[in-house]
Amino acid sequence: MTFGRPWALLLFALLPALIFISRGRLIHLSPLRRGLAIGLRIAIFGLLVLALADARRSQNADNLSVVFLVDQSDSVGLSGNEEAIAFIQAALQSPPPDDTAGVIAFGANALVEELPQIGLKLNDIASTPSAGYTNFADAIRLGMAIFPPDSPKRLILLSDGQNNLGDAKSAAQLAAAAGIELSTLALPRQSGPEVRLQSLRAPSALHEREGFDLTLNVESNTATSADVQLFADGQLIALENVNIQPGSNRFAFPLLAGAQGFSSWQARLVPQEDTLAQNNRLDAFSLIEGPLQVLVVAAKEIEARPLVDALSAAGLRPQLVSPRQLPASPLTLSQYAAVALVNAPAPLFSPAQLELLQAYVRDLGNGLVVIGGPESYGAGGYFQTPLEETLPVEMTLKDRERLPGMSMFMVIDKSGSMESSGTQGMGGLRKIELAKEAVYRAVDLLAPWDRVGVVSFDNAARWVVNPVAVVGAQRIKDQVGTLRASGGTDILAGLQAAADLMKGEVSRVKHIVLLTDGGANPAGIPELVDELAANDVSVSVVAIGDDAAPFLKELAERGNGRFHLARDASAIPQIFAQEAALATRAYIIEEEVTPKLSASSPILQGLTALPKLYGYIATSPKATAQTALVSDRDDPLLAQWQYGLGRSVAWTSDAWGRWAKDWAAWEGFARFWGQTVRWTIVEGASGRLEVQAAPDREKGVTRLSVEALDAQGKTLNNLDALGRLLAPGLAQEDVIFQQTAPGLYQAEIRPDETGAYLLRVQGRDKDGKLVSNGTRGFVVNYSPEYAGDIAEPGLMRDLAELGGGRALTTADAAEVFAHTLPPVSGSSPLWPLLLTLAALLLPVDVGLRRIIVGREELQKLWQKTRSYLPRRQSRAAAPPSSPASSSAGKLLSSVKKQRVSRRAGEKVGRGESEPVSRGVEEQGSRGESGQVNKGGVSSSVKPVSPPKKDEAEDRMSRLLKAKRRAGKATNDE
Repeated sequence: MTFGRPWALLLFALLPALIFISRGRLIHLSPLRRGLAIGLRIAIFGLLVLALADARRSQNADNLSVVFLVDQSDSVGLSGNEEAIAFIQAALQSPPPDDTAGVIAFGANALVEELPQIGLKLNDIASTPSAGYTNFADAIRLGMAIFPPDSPKRLILLSDGQNNLGDAKSAAQLAAAAGIELSTLALPRQSGPEVRLQSLRAPSALHEREGFDLTLNVESNTATSADVQLFADGQLIALENVNIQPGSNRFAFPLLAGAQGFSSWQARLVPQEDTLAQNNRLDAFSLIEGPLQVLVVAAKEIEARPLVDALSAAGLRPQLVSPRQLPASPLTLSQYAAVALVNAPAPLFSPAQLELLQAYVRDLGNGLVVIGGPESYGAGGYFQTPLEETLPVEMTLKDRERLPGMSMFMVIDKSGSMESSGTQGMGGLRKIELAKEAVYRAVDLLAPWDRVGVVSFDNAARWVVNPVAVVGAQRIKDQVGTLRASGGTDILAGLQAAADLMKGEVSRVKHIVLLTDGGANPAGIPELVDELAANDVSVSVVAIGDDAAPFLKELAERGNGRFHLARDASAIPQIFAQEAALATRAYIIEEEVTPKLSASSPILQGLTALPKLYGYIATSPKATAQTALVSDRDDPLLAQWQYGLGRSVAWTSDAWGRWAKDWAAWEGFARFWGQTVRWTIVEGASGRLEVQAAPDREKGVTRLSVEALDAQGKTLNNLDALGRLLAPGLAQEDVIFQQTAPGLYQAEIRPDETGAYLLRVQGRDKDGKLVSNGTRGFVVNYSPEYAGDIAEPGLMRDLAELGGGRALTTADAAEVFAHTLPPVSGSSPLWPLLLTLAALLLPVDVGLRRIIVGREELQKLWQKTRSYLPRRQSRAAAPPSSPASSSAGKLLSSVKKQRVSRRAGEKVGRGESEPVSRGVEEQGSRGESGQVNKGGVSSSVKPVSPPKKDEAEDRMSRLLKAKRRAGKATNDE
């Protein structure tokens, strides 16, 4: 026996005290019972101390435990998986009865398929680890963790040997140090014709319009042909069919560099014969130097033309595009030093584009300028969008008293077609859910005293939210959340319900928004809208998709409202916010405005005598924003701020003839816009950065190295270097660099995506001054899992040697459970048994001290037992009474009666009552029965009142006579 906590045995020193205390407290017991009680207490105490000391029974275990580590990565292939399962099934045919087996499936990570158990049967592998990498180390460590504690242990690694993640040899040595044997079985690799892109090379730095060669290296194990597709910034620029020979093939494609900024290059290979498609794509990038480019985005070209001319005159290179042409990738957008939006309503952008603009400024340190107009800011649906988060102004008015009271009713189509997906870009979000979000956003934009109502319709109309003040916004949202799509489409019913209750509204502004995605019978609808317009109720229509009825646009015109065609349903929330802002007629300020200087700004440097404006969009400045110009109402006209790593500027008037006609003719117009855009372009650091990325397979990370140099090429040391990493899917990550050598700073990341990554790095000295910054890129291409035969030669054999096992073949399945390992000295805990015994002895100890069993109790028990025996059996078993026994019974009865009589007389003399049972009196009268209870008293005794004097004397005389008869009978005998 061994002990896990031997120090607990010191508690046995308390035994003398336990015995001494027990003897004093059990003094009332007889010596025998006292001795037994003390012995039980000693036994219980000893059992508890042994349990606390973790008493264990030593034993040698030779029942083997085997865990199979099965490679499920893509390089193994179907044939390898089938061979692995067949080997395991063969090994499990007839293992020794007490041996256990478990299974772990692994790729980039390891998962438990079956815990070690007796009688394991395996038909297939159900676990699906990430198959893009092979990580032996994780599989070995997990296998070690699931072994039962007391048994010889053996790991069987089944793989093609293409380990590309983690340190497998260190894991094998760790297993051997823990006494676990590691054996290996080499599986066949993915077979068949294989063509892969080995490398894609482009110059890291280029000048605009510079010629260069994009070089492509292809590896193949077969002769075939393939189509080579080349992309620049996502656009197909070349397509060529090439012949591929076994071995290495090199192809060069002459190209011209594009405009300033980052250019991404991508090569795709489409072979005639191939097995793995994952290794047929590679990416590269180049940094093209040239004049600063500015991307101007405008819904109407005529509104942006004065700005484009002004930026060109300021020495910048503007490029004008529509909202739909805004680049979709961060690498392409990073070609531009800044982006300017000109009167661009939010519904014209997809949610992904708005998120990209936010990341472009916040994470990549670029600039954004938003120029107003009648369809911008709050009137453009910017409320609660990433665009509002990026700008230095809010879309709501803090001075709510300027907002007129409004009643806004929303008529929502809830027919069955609204259950369908609104857009793939939103992850398949249903139209009805987007409609709910639109209502939520409109409610948030309205003032507390505004009134809102929501009526839904399918085949009939139903009020979801009866007209109510917006002060209870959350309750309104909860009610809207109950909307479910079903039924047909009856637009007239929905509009009629809204029109009926709108008659009772007294707000200054009355507005109805109709949302529908289908057609309906127009009968009666135009007449109803005309009636609403005559009563100063405006009607706007939001039509989803191209299938919407053509008469809906006419309804908006008749209702003095606006018509919105939402081909992408994800724009619905922005449209409703836009409607809520426009309907109040408080956000668009059209009056003569004299700009007032509120704070100094580098944007206004050298500019005096600013011209008048004739309108703007009312907004509210954010707390940390710098407001340079304000209107006569103190509304922001020009606001700026630092947002993340970049900067943004809000100009709430326009840049053409409607509100800024005097500015367009002003001589300082070009300088103003040049300084505005240049302020958003973060420069001011003379140092330069060089970034390199290299994968570290053992750690499963990519190591980033940044070399910081000043303008003269000297290293910059002791910098606080921070970076913001932007993945191809816009996921962001902050990166902290540590200096590892003069001018060299390094960090490690775990990229989850393939493609081009952008890294914005800033280096500050000990005083916090920015001395080096820049945006650089690097590429993460396909996993080495798909890179062909790059496995370390002899790795499987080396792992078996390090793990104390051997390299197996498929013929060795029967030897997997061979008992060649030494038995394991183990122990089993005894505390459950010890505690159980202590718990069983405890009630015995209590009973020995509390329950007293004497001769009289035993006699009662015997009498009660006899009463349950059959009467016939009792008579048959009873022997005939002899004269002697009869006389003895009479004598005993007489003596007992005398005792009863004596006690009764004593009590009568004291004037006490005596509980007497009827049985006693009857026995006394019979006298010859010889069967009486102890003391002559029945077990059911009822107290009676004290007997009267005559009754007492009569009873005494009867008792005396009974005594004389008993004495006479004794004398006669």
